[in-house]
Amino acid sequence: MSTISPDHDALAIAQPAKWNKTDTVWMFGLYATAVGAGTLFLPINAGLNGPLVLLLMALFAFPLTYLPHLALTRFVLSGSSRDGNIQDVVVEHFGVLAGKIIMVLYLMAFFPIVLVYSISITNALDSFLTHQFHFAPVPRIWLSLAVVVVLNLVLLRGKDTIVAAMGVLVFPLLVFLMGISLYLIPTWQTENFVNGVVNTQFDSPDLWHSLWLAVPVMVFSFSHAPIISSFASTQNSLYGDKAERRCARIMRYSYLLICVTVLFFVFSCVLSLSHQEMEQAKAQNITVLTTLANKFSNPLIAYLGPIMAMLAMAKSYLGTSLGVTEGATSLIDGLTRAVGKPLSAATTHRISGVALFLLTWGATVWNPSALHIIETISGPLIAVILFILPMYAVRVVPAMHRYRALSNGFVLVMGLIALSALVYGLA
Repeated sequence: MSTISPDHDALAIAQPAKWNKTDTVWMFGLYATAVGAGTLFLPINAGLNGPLVLLLMALFAFPLTYLPHLALTRFVLSGSSRDGNIQDVVVEHFGVLAGKIIMVLYLMAFFPIVLVYSISITNALDSFLTHQFHFAPVPRIWLSLAVVVVLNLVLLRGKDTIVAAMGVLVFPLLVFLMGISLYLIPTWQTENFVNGVVNTQFDSPDLWHSLWLAVPVMVFSFSHAPIISSFASTQNSLYGDKAERRCARIMRYSYLLICVTVLFFVFSCVLSLSHQEMEQAKAQNITVLTTLANKFSNPLIAYLGPIMAMLAMAKSYLGTSLGVTEGATSLIDGLTRAVGKPLSAATTHRISGVALFLLTWGATVWNPSALHIIETISGPLIAVILFILPMYAVRVVPAMHRYRALSNGFVLVMGLIALSALVYGLA
């Protein structure tokens, strides 16, 4: 007769094991979603705000990344279901109508970002083939189809494959960013940086105005809210009541890596470029890699830069699509149930996948400028979902009361600052 206690399995789940391969995969999966195409524009946007603003941003980088994403993770974990996603939790705490509203806002916030990644990858690939390899231009309808098909083939493999693929894609980008940062060290112009700090006074209204407008740039450059729901539900299914502690540990390591590597890259680029060169890059809407390649005439940067940019956008596309597909599936399931014709989970997932594929391909062929949509719609909605929703839940949801802390005030204030700065930018 077996001597194993009936509660053995529950006890094994309740006590998470030591750090393992799955934790490492998720650590780099979070990194891969956060560090994407926005990282390549961040040195230009951050550098133009002034050196003191850059230093203050460096001080706030970790808490602005870790605290709101941890709060959103805790919110997803607060549901009673072991594998529930963010909509399930909203429905449980606030009702069916609130769940539908949040999911619509969720899709409005993140689906345009998916479109931007798809459009940008296609444009970068077209430019790369035309200018670096001198190929004849490929008709956009077929080039965009190839890009969207390849990306969606990875998505069809499921959550585990997507996270693993992102973990693989992140290593070339990580090595390249660190290599570029080290390569630029001999070109650093510390004198201009020091002079900028001396000439910037803390009592200057311009300093605080620049810092205010810089908060959304930093928040959304490190944001990876779409993958948080999948991350939290996976950890919850594996570790149960211990999932929150497990998530917090994985996130700490991931965000420490994000802050160190990205800030080193940003500072290295800013110290290597003049204010005029950054202004020109912003006017031309080009990444910092293109700016560096033009300045130093380095063929390695000229060829590897576009490849790294496409890798960065591809892995961010996968991470963001994971959350968008999850949200679309939940929304379609809710709609079919509301009309009295529920579908199986597999059928609902296929419908959402086909719909998102067609919409993404159509937008990529059309090639609109979606940046304005992100600034006017996605940006404010991300601030609401990532900062304000979890803080509201801490106040009103009994399961979240144990997370009340002084740091919640910091998260709420930063969320309101980001939201107000975005609204101000639209005025």
